[in-house]
This record gives sequence, C-alpha cells and structure tokens, in this order.
Amino acid sequence: MSAGREQHFLIRRGAEDVLEHCQAQVVALHLVHCQTAPLIQPVGRLTAQAGPTVEVEPARDLQRVGARWHHERSTFTFQRWTFNWGIRWKLGVGRRSFTRNALEMKGTIISIRRGIPEKDGGFMGSLLSARTGCFVPMNRVRGPAAAGRAEAGPKRFALRVSPRSPPAATERRFMGSPRRCRRRILGILASVLLMPGTASEAAQTNWPQFRGPNASGTAEGFATPATWDVVTGRNVLWRTPIPGLAHASPIVWGNRVYVATAVKPGKAELKVGLYGDIDSVAEREQHQWRLLAFDKATGRLVWDALGHEGLPRQRRHTKASQCNSTPATDGRYLAALFGSEGLFCFDLSGRLLWRKDLGLMDAGPYTGPTEQWGFGSSPVLHQGRVFVQCDVLSGQFLAAFDLQDGREVWRTPRREVATWCTPTVAEANSRRQILVNGWRHLGGYDLETGEELWRLSGGGDAPVPAPVVAHGLVYLTSAHGNHRPMRAVRLEAAGDITPPEIGQTNAAIAWVHPRQGNYMQTPIVVGERLYGCTDYGLVTGFDARTGRIHFSERLKGPSQGFTASPVAADGKLYFTGELGDVFVLRVGDTFSVLATNRLAETCLSTPAISGGCLFFRTREHLVAVGARP
Repeated sequence: MSAGREQHFLIRRGAEDVLEHCQAQVVALHLVHCQTAPLIQPVGRLTAQAGPTVEVEPARDLQRVGARWHHERSTFTFQRWTFNWGIRWKLGVGRRSFTRNALEMKGTIISIRRGIPEKDGGFMGSLLSARTGCFVPMNRVRGPAAAGRAEAGPKRFALRVSPRSPPAATERRFMGSPRRCRRRILGILASVLLMPGTASEAAQTNWPQFRGPNASGTAEGFATPATWDVVTGRNVLWRTPIPGLAHASPIVWGNRVYVATAVKPGKAELKVGLYGDIDSVAEREQHQWRLLAFDKATGRLVWDALGHEGLPRQRRHTKASQCNSTPATDGRYLAALFGSEGLFCFDLSGRLLWRKDLGLMDAGPYTGPTEQWGFGSSPVLHQGRVFVQCDVLSGQFLAAFDLQDGREVWRTPRREVATWCTPTVAEANSRRQILVNGWRHLGGYDLETGEELWRLSGGGDAPVPAPVVAHGLVYLTSAHGNHRPMRAVRLEAAGDITPPEIGQTNAAIAWVHPRQGNYMQTPIVVGERLYGCTDYGLVTGFDARTGRIHFSERLKGPSQGFTASPVAADGKLYFTGELGDVFVLRVGDTFSVLATNRLAETCLSTPAISGGCLFFRTREHLVAVGARP
C-alpha cells in the first residue's frame, strides 16, 4: 500500500460470524495487498460500527518478523506481523510452508487466506469462515482507482485501510507472472485445505514460554503420538545431548528449539523422588549459564551463547538446579532469568543485548531461612516488555522491563514468602492484568502500571504453580503446609476478595476445593475440563466452570514424584514423572490411560509441543517425539 492513500477491500457477508458479534469490540485483521500480493499487510485496529462501513485505524504495536517461502524459480517474501491480540501460526505442506494469520473473537477464528494478483492491479481473495470451515470469496477489487466503487449490497462490508507505512521495496519482492503466481498460490491453498483440522482449531507451531502460548499448556491442530520408544527409536525423531544440569523447559519459535542450562566441570548432583529434606547443595565450581538453540527438524546445535560465568551466588535444593527458569521469546528477543545471576536478553542469533542484576534471589523456606532452594520463576514477555515475579526471602517484587534496552518500566513491592511461581498475562473485558500466585498475596496487577487490582491470601505456604486462565476465570492452586486449595477466581475481581474461611466462595471466587490442590505442577484446562496432578501422581478432573469433580485417580507404575506440569494436544494429556515415565491420558470426563512411555532418563522439565512434536528435556538430552512418516 502506498502511504497517505486509502484503499478499500470488500468482504462478503457470507461469514456473518466475522463481524456480527463485535459491536464495540477492538479486532485485528490481516489483508493481502492487491499490488504486492502475497505480502501480508497489517491493517491495525478495526472497530465495528452500526453501519455497513468498518473503520480501520493503523496499528501502533506491531512487531515484524521476516519469513520467506521459496518455490522453484519464484521467491515470495512474506512479512509476518504479530498483533498484540492476534494469533499467528505456520503450516508445513511437504517442502512448502504457508503462513496463516488468525484471530480469535468470542469463540470465532477468522483468517484471510488468499491474494491473487490481476493484470489491472486488483486481486481476488477469500475469507475462511470458522463457522462453516469453508472459504468465503471476497469481491474483486480493482486497486486504488476503484476504491469504494465495488457493487453495493446488504451482504457486504467495506474496510477502509489507512496504512501505517509503505512496505520497503525489498519486502515487496514478487517474482513471476501474475498468472503463474496465481496457479502456485492456488496450489498451496489446495494443500492447506486438504490438511486436517478446522479454523477453530488454530494449529500452533510456536511454544514461546513456560507452558506455551498464553501459558495454557495446550497446542491443537496437529496429531501427536500416544506411544514411542526411546530405545528402538520408534516415533523418536531425534535425541541430542545437552550439557550441564537444568530444569528450564524447552521453548520453540519457528524452526528453532531453545533451552537454557548451567554447566560446571563434572556431573552435578541431583536427587529426585518423594522426600521431605530441605537440604541445600553448595557448589564451589565455576558455572556457565548458557542459552542453546537447536534445529527443530534435526536436533543439530545451531548456536551456544554464554550469558554469565562465575561461582553461583546462591545454593540450590538437592532436587533443583542452578537454572530452573524457562526462557521466553516473542520472535525477536529471548529473555532468560538465571536467578541471582540476573536477567539476560538475547536476540535470536544468540547475541547478548543486555543484562540486569536483580539482586540475590534467595529462594528458600521461610521456616528455615538459612537454607536455599534455588530460584524458579520464569519470565513472561508481552507487548515489548518482560515481566518477572521475584518472591524471595530478602524482598519480594513484581517488575516490568523494556525488552529493547532493559529499562525498568515499573516495580511493585510485594509482601510474600519465597515462591517459585511464574506470572500469567490476562486480557478480558478491556482489562489487562498480570496475575500472580502466592501464599500471603495472590492477585492481579495492572499490566501498564503495576498497580494492584485485587488480592487473595491463603493456601499452601510454598507456592509453585502458575495461574491458568480460561472461561473468564483464573485458576490458582498450591499445596504445602496446612492447606492445598484449588480455586477459580473471576477475572473482574477487585479489592481484597479473601473469604473468612479458605473453603468459602464469594462474588469473586466462583468455586473452591480446599483439599484438591497441586504442589509442584501447574494445572491445565482443555475445553470445559480442568486437570490437576499432585506431586505423587493423583490426577483429578474437574468441570472448569463449576468445579464439579469428574474423577480422582492415581497414575500407576513405579513410585516417583511428579514435578513437570502436564501438557495437552490432539485430545491427549501428557503427564511426565521424575523417573522419565510419560503417562498419556485421553481427554474426557473419565480416567483413561492410553499408554505409558519411558524417556530412559529422569525428567523434571515441562515438555514443549510444536507442529505435532513433543520436546522433552531430560537429565542429559533434548528429545523430539513425533510420528514418523
């Protein structure tokens, strides 16, 4: 699009589900530009109005990631834009790849799919209806000269686009004749249409943080295996050694898998299992805190970046490591929190951009302040900021830093004991908040300012699970000491919502079970069901909206602890035990174990899921599990 000129695109009302429910809502769309197809052009904020015309304002919060698709003699350069409220994912079709851009809007996912250039500068496009799963043709538009001149009709909406800035010439490379490119684009679309899954099951290929997209622990749109065998290699795509000891979980962005680790001479001591010791391990050897990138398809090490080298500033628990926090990425920056060694930010090539000393992260039991267990909270990235929850013995705070330069945006003190919880971002009803778990202070803070919005106290006194958001609720749990609640709190909560008794509800607390909570594992919501697992393998299935318990059953097998959080995909739940046994359950209201698989090593990290593959970080390996062709 050229700067300063309006252009019109017409979308047929064949997909009523696109706009009929978005009165007074802010929506994000992608359009394919008629002159630079298949360049995906950002549209910005779209506000539905009463009339047939929908105004579109330029977006201000766009982050660009270049992505290219090569096919024979033609090269298409896509510009993938991530909207703060959008969903983006990519499909692999044989040797090809095709970028889909989707939007979830009150249960509806829409996606612009096709841009076919015409000789007069117009284009044909289509909109994928989430309700019907079919392509809905867009009207043919004849470029800027015909802006707004297409046929009128009650079944059409006009979108007026004011471009943010003209695309760079190098970003508009479009080789081949319009007719040839039209055939090739149609070929890609035909391949995409033949793939399984519907628009409402938006396939996710990125797993950008602890527990994946939106910290949900779920990834839909691809089939995942129920069984595999590390010894024989069945359904094991690759298995790559990883140096050092760490419980940081893998993350995935594009064709890379990233892991953090702490490396020292010799083999680090690790004691897994169910035991109550509070002992610490004092390590006096030089450590290297490193961030590694692996090729997603082959497991080949792409780069190995050193963040910090020195003696550990704090001791760790016998079951913990010096690198427990999972890194996070937004596709441009990689943030890694190495506990007392600081907060580090890299680019996707492994270059260290900045680091921040957050002080001593003395995370240990408040009843035994001389013991140290190691820091465990992971960073969260959102809209160009990195958020960290630092609940430690010497001072607790929640803070936001600018991703570009590490500048502190805000810092809010907290009155809490040491916790190992990762915060979660939630946006609902025009309210954006960062949610935290805890013992003395659970609650929500304003995402922009750090101001406290609501608070709740009580529960287990050594909290570890992260908040989980679904159905307008945040699920909070903990289980250590006298209480182990599982609670559902409404996102519109305000003020102090603490009830007189831990088992009571009120206007803000939708439901609670005072003795059904989890100690180490973050629970997971799949559809209408909430699943939790205790540290000794007792799985409980709840109705996510009402809290009604469907079942509570123990995972069979050798006695072992459960530290990794469950993940879900393709109608399956994956629970990983510390001895490396992975229990695969069927999603449903009944307890049904499909298979038990062994990783042949201990495993305390939560797996990542991307494109139908599961990535497990075991004691000494990174393992990719997926169905072999």
